[in-house]
Amino acid sequence: MSLPSTKVLRDPARRWSWLVAHMKGRGSSLSAIARTINISRSAVQSAKYVAYPRVEAVLAKALDVKVQELFPDRYDADGVPTARPVGRPRNSIDKTVRPTVRARNTQARKAA
Repeated sequence: MSLPSTKVLRDPARRWSWLVAHMKGRGSSLSAIARTINISRSAVQSAKYVAYPRVEAVLAKALDVKVQELFPDRYDADGVPTARPVGRPRNSIDKTVRPTVRARNTQARKAA
């Protein structure tokens, strides 16, 4: 099987598919990576969305690329992780007040 490119894709949305295809081309898989570092496959899969330096390093090593080449948005040119926000963003919670079930029922009775 011929691999499409040895250059890591810059588009984060397509990078994961590229990574999985190259792992298969090398006769490995995400499950095999999970077994080697004794974590679940879903934990390896989470590196797709969330920074997970331990998994990212193992994936880069398995593909014979530098971690900063595989995840350029997460590492600087020297391979040092960039500053990442910790926890949930402040504006991620919808703060609109919604009436409770009891309040909705009371309003419905008054309207009727």
